[in-house]
Amino acid sequence: MSDSISIRVDISGLNINNEQQEALPLKRKTVTNQFGEILRSDPVGYKVQSPLNKAHYYIEPIFDGGMNRRVVVTGYIVEANMPACTVGNNVLNQNLVWTAAKFAVLFLKLFLQRNGCPSSLTDRITMDLVTIEEVTLTFLFDCGSHAAALDLNDEFYRHGDAVLNAHPVAGKQPVFRVGNGKDST
Repeated sequence: MSDSISIRVDISGLNINNEQQEALPLKRKTVTNQFGEILRSDPVGYKVQSPLNKAHYYIEPIFDGGMNRRVVVTGYIVEANMPACTVGNNVLNQNLVWTAAKFAVLFLKLFLQRNGCPSSLTDRITMDLVTIEEVTLTFLFDCGSHAAALDLNDEFYRHGDAVLNAHPVAGKQPVFRVGNGKDST
């Protein structure tokens, strides 16, 4: 099951007109020099309450321009813990990654509509525009005891480290063993 998810929604290819572009929510922090020239412009995210409960998710605009040019919103990043934002607990929810991404898109569309974006724009935001950036998978196992759960978690970590260290990284000692230390694998 998926727990937290981060998606990128690229709207740059939607042929957004000027009126629609102006309606897109955008908060940013700009740094200027003593002459008022913009040196840097960074996005500022929005903390948004889930429409289903009191949990929160985050939306960050992606934009082009800002260095003394017109700023154009090209997309949004949506980060959410979907079980928390939907039913409140991941034990009660067995949502798939694709379903979590669809919820994130729906949350983005609702956020945009509530902030003045016309449906003529939000209706064109589909899963075809989505890239899943990160996902945290949750595995719920009945281990019988807290100690057994900790052992299983440690074994899972060692296994993942061994898999991820298949190609050594300079300065990092690769893993050669997986198990509880008593057996060699």
